[in-house]
Amino acid sequence: MARAGAGGLPAVKSGKIFVIDWSVMNGLNQEVGATYLAKLLHPEADLDPVSVHTEYLKRLGLDMPEGRTFVYPELSGSK
Repeated sequence: MARAGAGGLPAVKSGKIFVIDWSVMNGLNQEVGATYLAKLLHPEADLDPVSVHTEYLKRLGLDMPEGRTFVYPELSGSK
């Protein structure tokens, strides 16, 4: 947000800057990433991307990594 010229961008002006971990936006994880992105674009949607992500990892026999940030700032309404 501090980069030269960024101050003129509507997202910077409105404070709606989000960072999404690329690992959930490509490959087999893209369904998880699509859920995070949908919630970012439509916060009123009845979606819980964290639950979707947790279920996805569970089906692969994996646990949700502790202390890892996939979307910043954290989505409101997500567990």
